[in-house]
Amino acid sequence: MPDRTPPELVPVTVYGKPDCQPCRMTLRWLMNAGVRYTYRDITEDDAAREAVSALGYQALPVVAAGDIHWSGFRATKLERLAQMHASTPNIEGLDTAAEQYLADDRVEWKPRAICATPGCPEHGTAPTGGGHA
Repeated sequence: MPDRTPPELVPVTVYGKPDCQPCRMTLRWLMNAGVRYTYRDITEDDAAREAVSALGYQALPVVAAGDIHWSGFRATKLERLAQMHASTPNIEGLDTAAEQYLADDRVEWKPRAICATPGCPEHGTAPTGGGHA
């Protein structure tokens, strides 16, 4: 199966094998919820099999999202995962926009001094009062 993980979200990996009903249910649930994931078949991928073993699981599927992982079809956990992915803002393209902004030679960046005098129109205002810089 193709990698279905967008770059701005915590990657979700589902470890499974053919003829595994809970694996199919988990994949179908994630697909229907719009959660992108990477599927790794432990019968064909030695590194995937070792990853499942290293996590201490013997039953499939194993779902891993960052430091969160579990074994088996768990609708409640899948719902939380879908909520987490749905609430993550789409920040795709912000790096490009920032690079374009910073590359624009019409934009001049000047460090701004912070003055300790409250209300100083020349330097700005520091959180605490004090003398003039």
